[in-house]
Amino acid sequence: MENEQGLTNEAAESIAALSVERNPMPDEIARQRERAEKFREGWARFQQAHPLHANVLAWVVEDGLSIDDIAQLLDRTPGATREFVSQCRKRARVHLADWHRLAFEQEE
Repeated sequence: MENEQGLTNEAAESIAALSVERNPMPDEIARQRERAEKFREGWARFQQAHPLHANVLAWVVEDGLSIDDIAQLLDRTPGATREFVSQCRKRARVHLADWHRLAFEQEE
């Protein structure tokens, strides 16, 4: 069935859903800002406490470097590099715990 704009109800609902998705509500904007702030705070603490570990994770996430690429940069074997990257992630979790709780909280 078409509405007065010539759209089917299904199309109108899809457009409305996309509008909400692309234009978040004020409470969602506030949550996004809070998550971003918690991430910045945690990352800053991580960088200060473990600068090499933070750099390695930035290489992985931002630059998309592979284990082999990082192994060359650190002059380590790929196996030792995999273990080191794992240690980097574990250290980051401690500093990013507040952000993680907010980012992955369950909707009630």
